[in-house]
Amino acid sequence: MAPVTLYLVKISPTCRIVWLYLLQSNIDHKLVDINDVEEMEEAAGSLALTAGQMDVPILTDGDIVVFEAPAILEYLGKQYTGYANMGKSATTQATCSSIISWTNSELHRVAGYMFAYPQFLTKYRLDTDAANECLVECGIQRLTALLSKIENVYLARTQFVCGPQLTVADSFMVTTLLQSQWGGFNFSIWPKVKAWVLEVMNQPHWDTVHNAHKEFLNDVILSIE
Repeated sequence: MAPVTLYLVKISPTCRIVWLYLLQSNIDHKLVDINDVEEMEEAAGSLALTAGQMDVPILTDGDIVVFEAPAILEYLGKQYTGYANMGKSATTQATCSSIISWTNSELHRVAGYMFAYPQFLTKYRLDTDAANECLVECGIQRLTALLSKIENVYLARTQFVCGPQLTVADSFMVTTLLQSQWGGFNFSIWPKVKAWVLEVMNQPHWDTVHNAHKEFLNDVILSIE
């Protein structure tokens, strides 16, 4: 079969989770790294997306076009992997799917759009410094609450968020939480979260997928110093 194509930005957690799943599932694929708006417009035009979708990740498989990380993961699980790494039972698969959707919306909104991105990406900054600082402060408060929820609810009785086995839901949550590192956020006051993050990061292909994130993080640290 011809490889699927993933259009992505490598510092985006929603893109990284799809790329990680492709690698870990041994799905033949090629990457198109989108570096600017013009490249995204060209890609979207060539894909003839009826909804005008221009936000990565976007996956193409022949004539099929899928966008948004949860939908792409669902498609790959159904079409290629028999829902590998998404749980063995229907109950676990449902939980995994729900957490993936929650991560894509709520967790990424807080860790990314309320905390990390307004500090470092111009397109996400608010019009005034005061408003931007207020947004980031709200992001800190909300992220703290979410980490406490992960610590005391999701990880209260099990090693991973869907039970005793690592799933793609864990990987998506962790790669999203890592965006908070841009602003110097760490997980030291949440011992279960910290141990869980380290365990999730210790899996095949993680370093390959997160290399651009690490480079960006190093640039941020150097600019502060």
